[in-house]
Amino acid sequence: MYEFSLKTFYNAIMASKLRIATHCGIAIVIGLVIAFSIPKEYSADKMLAPEQQQEGISGGLGSLANMAGLNLSNSTDAIVPDLYPSVVESNDFIVNLLYTDVITLEGDTMTYLTYLCEHTDSPWWSAIGKGIGKVISAITASDEEPAVNSSARIDPTKMSKNEDDIVGFARSNISCSISQLNNTINITVRAQDPVVAKIMADVVTDNLQDFIILYRTSKVRGDYEYYKTIAETAYQKYLNAEKQYAQFCDSHSNATKQTYLSERDRLANDVQITLMSYTQMKQQEQMAEAKVRERTPAFTVIKQASVPNRHSSPRKVLILAGMLFLALSASIMHIYIRLLLSKKEE
Repeated sequence: MYEFSLKTFYNAIMASKLRIATHCGIAIVIGLVIAFSIPKEYSADKMLAPEQQQEGISGGLGSLANMAGLNLSNSTDAIVPDLYPSVVESNDFIVNLLYTDVITLEGDTMTYLTYLCEHTDSPWWSAIGKGIGKVISAITASDEEPAVNSSARIDPTKMSKNEDDIVGFARSNISCSISQLNNTINITVRAQDPVVAKIMADVVTDNLQDFIILYRTSKVRGDYEYYKTIAETAYQKYLNAEKQYAQFCDSHSNATKQTYLSERDRLANDVQITLMSYTQMKQQEQMAEAKVRERTPAFTVIKQASVPNRHSSPRKVLILAGMLFLALSASIMHIYIRLLLSKKEE
């Protein structure tokens, strides 16, 4: 084992302080180039509190379970709040977002897809990477992927490489998280345009709410539509029976024969039966509609999305600090290895 004293190590560092300072200066310059090459991004946040509809362990034990990140509810929903981030990240959800109309800071209106494809900047090294990719494609004689057509809708189940890239790019700018401590849904959208970030934060939130409401009410909504159809059919039967009764009475107003009287009573009885049937179906429809309202979750907006005034990235100070740390670490490690090698030669 080759060892040396801390004093020797310290002296070696002090002897190389000019070199270390040079390395740190180069690292700062590189850090500045990187920091100013990355386009500014703005973040818009929105926070929701969904209505708690499931029954579970209440009181202090339930609160302690939430603080520990445990879900002790007895909900039978297949899509629990913990799966909401996966819903937001799904291809279907992202593709629907791409065709949302957004307004830029300059007042231009376009779809979110057009904004991502034509109005977002990339660092200069991204262009180098794309150029290398084109050269490799040309050498290998592989067919170049067609550009994403903003006028044709993307099929989330069958996407080209470029379509998958743009969907992945959109996904990387959208995040959804669930706080187990206070049961809130947190939506964050990043964009190079602050107005677009705010608009998309609202759209993502609205689409997620619509998805949750549609899922939670799909069964009872089907029941409601079923009873509504039956009630409408029963109402038409009642109207037809009433019409037949009225026509018979008008055409036999002076009839006294028992045959006519019996037919009149039969038609009157049909009117009563169809009216009772319609009344019962209408009650079923109203009960089903009430069930839909009962199952429809409510959301409370805790924090509204606003147009950000300051960019969230890049964080230039952190980039410079990271580059400076790497330069110092590399320089000190180089001195350490050099001392080990010199000790070994002795």
